[in-house]
Amino acid sequence: MWQRALAGGIALLGIVLLMAHPILYERSSAFWWGGGLFALVVCWALFTANKVHFSKSLLWAVGPLLATALLSLWLSEKWINSALMELLAYFFVLWASIWIAQDRVALRTVASALVLGCVLVCAYAFLQSRGLDPLPSGTPFDGRRIVATFENPNYLGNFAACVFPIVLAFFFAARRCYERLGVGAAVVLSYGACILAGSRGAWLAGVVGATVVLLGVYTGVRRGEIRLRWSSIAALLLAMMATTYAATRDPIIANAHGKISAGQRLFSALYLFAPQTKAQGDSIATTATSVQVGDVQVHDTTINHRYFIWQVAWAMVRDQPMTGVGYGEFAAHFPRYRDGMRDEEWYASLISSQQGENTRYAHNEYLHVWAECGVLGLLAFTWFIGRVGWTLMGCLRRGASLYAWGLIAGLGVMLVHSLVSYPLHLPLNGLMFWVCAGIALGQGEEGPLKG
Repeated sequence: MWQRALAGGIALLGIVLLMAHPILYERSSAFWWGGGLFALVVCWALFTANKVHFSKSLLWAVGPLLATALLSLWLSEKWINSALMELLAYFFVLWASIWIAQDRVALRTVASALVLGCVLVCAYAFLQSRGLDPLPSGTPFDGRRIVATFENPNYLGNFAACVFPIVLAFFFAARRCYERLGVGAAVVLSYGACILAGSRGAWLAGVVGATVVLLGVYTGVRRGEIRLRWSSIAALLLAMMATTYAATRDPIIANAHGKISAGQRLFSALYLFAPQTKAQGDSIATTATSVQVGDVQVHDTTINHRYFIWQVAWAMVRDQPMTGVGYGEFAAHFPRYRDGMRDEEWYASLISSQQGENTRYAHNEYLHVWAECGVLGLLAFTWFIGRVGWTLMGCLRRGASLYAWGLIAGLGVMLVHSLVSYPLHLPLNGLMFWVCAGIALGQGEEGPLKG
């Protein structure tokens, strides 16, 4: 029973974080208050449990990561900070999720909360796109981007892209018509919200996640474990086609330079390797993603800015390659390294607001870990991901259900999007990652998702 109490606590915490509209309450504050209440639930569960033993999977997976974080802080003489406390809180969630993985009812509770939250927030995104938002924006993107209850469209894109393949797996695994109907609504809404968010990194990650789930479906059909219900699949495809039309009919980005559609946003990714060139002529046409800075035509301001941030992070890596500048200390060191690169070509090509921005994260989780904790931290993080992946691969070798494929897809979305963003540092998105990782590690302890 105590696993079900933990599942209820995590489900409630997730819903509270998901509904943290900027004008209602802060998501970061909700994380700490909700986390404190969840800790009380954990204490009650431990008190009432007949027998609880520590998970070896947790120790082997996160031990090196915690050790390198502490080492980097010790060498930087910071000792402790809020980032370390947040990491410890996520480890706590990871431990609880490992135990949740042992109980089918507990897993169903978490899955139901995910589907419910997906429907609510992604439907809200569609209301915003149609100008029917009953609440003020509360973000700098007022009316120019779709953010739902999030502070940034990239956060919405990451959430929708992560949820999409997971609920897609639920759809193909569902046996009852009413289950397919509810989960199918979540599939369609998360798919549409991902388009509306306009996050190219989330789009790419979502495609990777969906591909993984479809591979799992193909494997299950070949083994005779999954029965395709063609009428439900046809209805889902028609609904997704209609959603594609509705989500792409209006521009998804608008600012002083113009508007851009979903298709134009997708093709703007072609500037990934050449976001800036020398300007030609006296007058340069600009769009919502480009601007002329001096004699440089910046084709994509967001890609251009990321390149500069990555250069700054790489400078930190060069200074402290083995142990980093200190876990959670990237933001504190960023202004000094940024100002030391004022003569660099990339700095000159930034717009004025970007030149003075104090970025908290490297917009690449792997580079961020490397900058803060050095190569030791990067290896420890890689070890953690490898442990999770090895456990899930073992499940697949034993003939895991489609739910395990959904876990792989959800984690894959997070890790792919982490190449250009920082989802693991966000309260809700990070919670989803650690919960999925914990459930995955729980399968190594004979969890119920096998076979």
